[in-house]
Amino acid sequence: MAPISIGFVLVTHSNVSQTAVLCRRLNAMFDYPPIAIHHDFDQAPMNLAAIPSNVHVVQDWIRTSWAGATVVDANLRALRLLMQRADPDWIISLSNACYPIKTAGQITKTLVGTSADGYLSHELITYDSVRDRSEPDRARPVDPFWRSDCLRRYLAVSVPKRIMILLGQKDRELKIENFTLTKWFTPFHNELQCYCGDAWYTLRRPAALALLESTETARKLRRHYQDRFCPDESYYHTILLNNKTLRIVNQCLTYIDWNSGGAHPKTLGYEDFPKLLSSDSLFARKFPLDERLLQDLDAAAAAAPRQKTHSTA
Repeated sequence: MAPISIGFVLVTHSNVSQTAVLCRRLNAMFDYPPIAIHHDFDQAPMNLAAIPSNVHVVQDWIRTSWAGATVVDANLRALRLLMQRADPDWIISLSNACYPIKTAGQITKTLVGTSADGYLSHELITYDSVRDRSEPDRARPVDPFWRSDCLRRYLAVSVPKRIMILLGQKDRELKIENFTLTKWFTPFHNELQCYCGDAWYTLRRPAALALLESTETARKLRRHYQDRFCPDESYYHTILLNNKTLRIVNQCLTYIDWNSGGAHPKTLGYEDFPKLLSSDSLFARKFPLDERLLQDLDAAAAAAPRQKTHSTA
């Protein structure tokens, strides 16, 4: 098996103890791999003196907010730091509620065995695709309205409040979804299409560097997503899927259970072990801070039958 280096990007704001548990596990599995963390110190203190030398913490950190554009900024700052310090072959994005569900050998074999530039679940979001219900949503198959939500999040344009006041509707929000009108107020056009999906990426170095390129398109997209909900579920996807030099497999290698509904995925437990271990995913989220549970998951992953890897992807 050809040797490869794997780096990890984490964006955290709380549960520092859980961050430490995950980093210890990654260190044990991958012999102290490069890890870059953006931590919001305003929300929780972190003792930098206790952090291993392979874990790099973003010094020019920013305040982050749930589902806000600052999460994208924080992720890219950590990614940039990782590439500056280590320049790994593959980069996996995680939160401290993520945890590996395969062995180091299985994870490495999956990445060595693919010709793809990355894995990221994605859906093309257009007015036609939202109206067409014949194709299921791959990114959120349990939510039949997910594409409609994405259209309103990222393609629709809100009528300015001053106009709503003039119309006598100051307490109402009105979104325009007519492409004939909205195309003048968004960065999207025939050569730049909108994509959405789960925020967790597994990328080869060229794809990771593409996310860090300072281009006019990237700047326009960042401005567009400034006040949009959950831009991390669209920004990376739109940058990467519009790059025709990259081959991105439409799959998230982080297992997430959205069947419980709502804005947050299910918190995983012992009852989920069979599904986790039989899946093609390499990591899963979200887990509670329960070290006994995670240790038992480690043992179950080590004892599980070897799964087929993505050797032809």
